Amino acid sequence: MGYKRLNVSNEFNKLKTVLMAPTTEKTFLSQQNSLTSILLKHGVEIVWADIVLNAKYQLFVRDPFIVIGDKIILSYMKEKERQLELSGAEAFLSVVEPTKKIIIPHDIIIEGGDIIPHNEIIFVGQEGMRTNDTGLKFLKKKFSNEFNVLPIYMQFDKEKEFWLHLDCVFNPIWADTAIVFPDAIRKESLDVIESIFPNIIKITEQEKNELAANVLSIGNKTVIVQKRHKRIIKELKKNGFIIETINSYASIDLDGYSRCMTCPIERE
Repeated sequence: MGYKRLNVSNEFNKLKTVLMAPTTEKTFLSQQNSLTSILLKHGVEIVWADIVLNAKYQLFVRDPFIVIGDKIILSYMKEKERQLELSGAEAFLSVVEPTKKIIIPHDIIIEGGDIIPHNEIIFVGQEGMRTNDTGLKFLKKKFSNEFNVLPIYMQFDKEKEFWLHLDCVFNPIWADTAIVFPDAIRKESLDVIESIFPNIIKITEQEKNELAANVLSIGNKTVIVQKRHKRIIKELKKNGFIIETINSYASIDLDGYSRCMTCPIERE
């Protein structure tokens, strides 16, 4: 039997195959269609999950499915309504080699918005609303032989609210470049980020609220960005990035954007 190839070592190598979940909500359909059009234009194969009834957040397929290297993690989601989402990918998972699947025990919380592979590093968001210390320990146990599993500690903002996921405030878009909202990261973790990424594009509080960090890199320094973020687009172009834009922001009301709406299965 020919199994589906899994290969994701970072957030920016050329994207070859991606898992997405269809939406029946008209509010989000235009945005998803814009995203899929860009992906198809760049030769990305899209594998579609089946629709799961009453799974309001299924659109954000990044959280329950996480590919690291040649393994896929099947997460146990913190919110009960999101636990339904795994069933939507049964057809896809049936063509994944069984030894490549890692099923998270129900007492451990790991969500894909907190997990960011970066070559030999796996960044793991901590002290946000989702992935907890047990999740960090589980990832270290499973991956420390291959990767440096590195926690990134988030902190309260001035309004005393938690960050949902790490990718709301930090996102590497190239080997030396990351988008960061510094106020959301504890100093010791921000120092680590700055030591790894000499080129940091800092975003404002308003841009953070609009999920400006939640971009999707599809390879060849091409990044999918919200059209309204003209300042960030200008900064990216100055640094040699090619920009694709989406002019729809409906999913932000559910705290997700283009990174959340995609789960890379294979990159070059």
